[in-house]
Amino acid sequence: MKEMLSLDRRNFLKAAAVATASIAAAGSLAACSPGQQGADQAKDAQASDSDTASAPTDIVETYDADVCIIGAGSSGLAAAVQSGLNGNKTIVLEATAETGGGATGIEGVFGVGSKLQAEMGIEVHTGDVMNDELRASQFRANGPAYRDLITASGPNIDWLMEQGVEFENVSEYGEIGVNSTFQAFHWFKGGRGRTGYVPQMTAKAEEVGAEFLFNTTGESLIVEDGVVKGVYAANSDGHIQINAKAVILADGGFSANDNLLIERGFDPEQIVLIGMPTSLGDGLTMAMRDAGAKDTMAESAFAMTNTVGTLDPMGSLTFVICFGGPFLWVNENAERFVDENLASENMEIQCQPTLNFEQTYMVFDQAIFDSLTGGDAELAAMWDEQVAENTNQDIYKADKLEDLPENLGLDKEAFMESVNRYNELCEAQDDKDYGKDPSLMVKIETGPFFLCRFHYALLVTFGGVLANRKFEILDNDKQPIPGLYAAGVNSGHNLWRNVYTINVGGGANANNINSGRGAANSATEYIG
Repeated sequence: MKEMLSLDRRNFLKAAAVATASIAAAGSLAACSPGQQGADQAKDAQASDSDTASAPTDIVETYDADVCIIGAGSSGLAAAVQSGLNGNKTIVLEATAETGGGATGIEGVFGVGSKLQAEMGIEVHTGDVMNDELRASQFRANGPAYRDLITASGPNIDWLMEQGVEFENVSEYGEIGVNSTFQAFHWFKGGRGRTGYVPQMTAKAEEVGAEFLFNTTGESLIVEDGVVKGVYAANSDGHIQINAKAVILADGGFSANDNLLIERGFDPEQIVLIGMPTSLGDGLTMAMRDAGAKDTMAESAFAMTNTVGTLDPMGSLTFVICFGGPFLWVNENAERFVDENLASENMEIQCQPTLNFEQTYMVFDQAIFDSLTGGDAELAAMWDEQVAENTNQDIYKADKLEDLPENLGLDKEAFMESVNRYNELCEAQDDKDYGKDPSLMVKIETGPFFLCRFHYALLVTFGGVLANRKFEILDNDKQPIPGLYAAGVNSGHNLWRNVYTINVGGGANANNINSGRGAANSATEYIG
């Protein structure tokens, strides 16, 4: 039998925490974002995106370095520490006022074969992890590249501890919507990167000589005869030039760039950003525009869930009910289109079928809601407040089913036909249309009734350019661009294409660490 959410008061609090925290395993909620000055500068720059970039004529300061890293989040910090340990003079550009970025909200990192696991007597079979993850990706993931990640994940944990990173436990991350049964999730001290990872890695990076330039955004790459030679950037003083032998792009994807989201096929009006406001895809844009990197935007993946209503203060509740279960989902033609409980095993998959349509909606009644909450009065009051506020005009309540569709422009006759068909299947306890588990086929018949329009809560993107297993960014002929490297989510194309599987809890952060170190080591080899 498929898992069904039970939202009595105790389980709701757990499910709500998981709904917001597990999606944050790839990054950080916007509320955790440090510094806004750099974000505002970057947002202004988005409006002036162009197909070409020219060198600024008003350079106010010039720096010389071996390695320039754009972004000081999880992967950028790993790259900065490794680059410094390798003996490189390293400069890190960070768009906000401090280090951390999305890493502040990350709970931990996946690893196989770490010393911590050995001390606890934990053994995880790498072949089982590989099999699970490749199947979950429908074998779109690059097998050797994913094996690189798994093989290095344990040693990377040990390396982090050597740099001062603090962990407090190793366990499964098999929570709601994250179908991981491996004892491989290494929890940071305090359960967040802001306490167990960011301060320690920042201090270590400074110890090994890395220089941080805050409130500074990359604008374009310096490219000479096809070789990347540095970065032009901007801060409150004006334009600066960083001459570097290698550049590592670790700036966190393009989840905040409306233009790139439109190019990927999204309507920004339907997206609520819960990730970093500085994730504007500057690195990806520079790589493609200035250095001729191969564009893989069409295959990029997203850490994204369906949501309704506002995210504050009740985002957790709306996340949870959008996971699926005993609800009816219909599209803009009021047609049912899926087994609605698909997200119980993978919270990220819930968006895939909804992306096929212009709009998608959820239908349920008060009895279904009460069955999930156990009739909890406080949860009921929270929901009533959400419905009354209706900030995004996407939640409607009516005493009669037939009064619902007009609120969101659905055809009444088609809507009632879909609800009646669904109720017939529920009555028969046999979903002949989409094969939903009979225990979740609950008739929609006890008013009041609710109709909700889905939006997308977007945390972070994966991929956008093509990179090889050495994290060298490739051109259209799939040849390395000398001096240019991808780290973090920018390097995600080999691992997650179209769908972020999330079956391996902490896998995205494992890639952050591995790609940061790998890019720094490859850059050192290139420089040498």
